[in-house]
Amino acid sequence: NGRVIACARFVGLPGPAYLLRLPRELAAPVHEKLRGLVFRAKVALALGDATSLLGVAGEAPGEALSALLPTLPESPGETAHAEGLAVVRVPGARPRFELYGERARIDALAAELRDGGAAGGGAAEWEADEIEAGLPEVYAANREAFLPQMLNLDLLGGLSFKKGCFPGQ
Repeated sequence: NGRVIACARFVGLPGPAYLLRLPRELAAPVHEKLRGLVFRAKVALALGDATSLLGVAGEAPGEALSALLPTLPESPGETAHAEGLAVVRVPGARPRFELYGERARIDALAAELRDGGAAGGGAAEWEADEIEAGLPEVYAANREAFLPQMLNLDLLGGLSFKKGCFPGQ
């Protein structure tokens, strides 16, 4: 029917693995949907909490982060790998990064940033940045309520009319 079931971030992790970040309440239904699309491929899908996430935003935290990690992605949507982490540059008016890795490594990095005086503004500020950047979010309550264009996915590079079995796939 062409309706959006989730807005997710696809992240290449260090090694031959990928992560699909989306709201926890959609993990099981999206997992089921994707399982039905795997045909004769060497693909294994798994649900889990083995990877932790840390969001870092702002000039000072960005500078502190670059002092701790050798490589940071420069453009929104780019991913860099450093010290067992996947670092994604997130769209927004100010520098924003999502860091994915093992819980112990993420906790240690968060502590280093906090101890260095680069603590962020918290979840409310991150959510405001997401809204300002025009990044949509779909939850169970509004799953399949929107067409991709209604969420501006065509303007955000999340929709292509040039590939797929039908326009907009």
